Amino acid sequence: MVKYFDLAAARLAGFEYYNKERIHSSLEYITLHQWQDNARRIS
Repeated sequence: MVKYFDLAAARLAGFEYYNKERIHSSLEYITLHQWQDNARRIS
């Protein structure tokens, strides 16, 4: 079990995990992290 310093740290950890792991139908079923990596490569 992970222990966090405060509620804000726990929320941030959850938000970071959610954005890295959840696939988005509006992004052609890739994760936000993958989409951001692709955008960086293009620009």
